Formats: sequence, C-alpha cells, structure tokens
Amino acid sequence: MYFGRCHREHPGLAGAVVDAVVADTLSVPDQEALQVDVVIESDHRFTITDNCVNEMGKLDEYGLPLNRWALGASLAVSARTWIEIRTTDRHWLQEFAGTTPVEPSRKQEPTVRFGTRITCELDRDYFPATTVLPAAEDLLYARDERVSVMDLRD
Repeated sequence: MYFGRCHREHPGLAGAVVDAVVADTLSVPDQEALQVDVVIESDHRFTITDNCVNEMGKLDEYGLPLNRWALGASLAVSARTWIEIRTTDRHWLQEFAGTTPVEPSRKQEPTVRFGTRITCELDRDYFPATTVLPAAEDLLYARDERVSVMDLRD
C-alpha cells in the first residue's frame, strides 16, 4: 500500500493515511472556499469533513467520488469506514468493513450542507501494535490554511 513516505512498519504510517486523504481533498479542482476539518477522535480513529461539491455523475457504484483515490486506499487499511456524501439533491451514508460495503448505502435526511465526511477506524491488525495517530500539530505533512485539525484525545 502506498501512503507517500511510509512503508507498513513505519511509525508514521497512520498519520500518512490522514495526510493522503487530506491531500486528495485539497487536489479536487474548482473548489472555491474549500475547507477541510480533521478530528482525531482516538489513537486509531479520525474524521475528515470537507465542503467539496460532489457531482452525481462523478461517483462510483458505491457513491464514492471517482477523483478521490485516497478514499479507496484508506478503506484498505481501515477496519471500519463510514463515508457520508452530501450533494445538492442527495444525502447518503455508506459503511465499509475494509473495502467491502457492510450494506447498501442508506439515504439520509436532506441537508443544506454539501460535501464529504469520512470516519476511519484504522485496522489494528494491519498496523504495528505501537502505531497511533500523531498529535494534531504533527499530523499534516504540508500545512495549508484551508485545513483545521482538532485532537480530542487528552
């Protein structure tokens, strides 16, 4: 699995997964006023929320944006992942166990907000036992003013 500068045994691999998803989001073209919020919920769980405009014609059969390769890569190293997609006319949630959908996507109540929210619970069997997500200030490889990071751990 490729996550930039890290191999499987590297202690920074968990942080590199977050970095890849954030970098992938920042590379989506034509996104004015893009904002990405990263929340470290525990040593192995994080949520990334953005306000990217998702277009129905650019989603795969699971409802995932075709141009966001890091979402698929993050599924491969996560035990559980929840991906919520909000477009101008549709809002749904898809849960994965690894790369396998747990059930069909679930429609959610309509919302005025649009974007993507990804929550990943990293697979502890994939990562070395000592691997944890880094502190917020050490998380992103390349800082960007469009990204905010909050660490909920004490």
